[in-house]
Amino acid sequence: MQPLVNSGSSASDELVNEVDRRAHHNALERRRRHHIKDSFATLRAMLPTSMEPRASRASILNATASYIMTLNAVIAALKSENEKTEGHIRRIEVLFQQAEEGLPNALESLLAYINQHLDSNF
Repeated sequence: MQPLVNSGSSASDELVNEVDRRAHHNALERRRRHHIKDSFATLRAMLPTSMEPRASRASILNATASYIMTLNAVIAALKSENEKTEGHIRRIEVLFQQAEEGLPNALESLLAYINQHLDSNF
């Protein structure tokens, strides 16, 4: 059972708890801001274009978004080129197999295909 009389120390305890709570919150907020600042510095350093050290966060985000779109376009172009190359490889394998089996004109077809695509793609 708790005493009915307030000892007076609870008010000072509450004040200390409030000060501790605020100090803890301030430290967490300071750490969060520092992490965000470091993250923007890392992002700015990863961009291919040189940005001024005091560039705004909005300009860093815009440059990053633009760079990501450029990289996505490069990836799409490379995937397309890879698919074309794989198609050429499959066609050459078929022609080579036909040449090994001694099918008529297979060797000539293989050489013609290779010469045609070597000139235009490689």
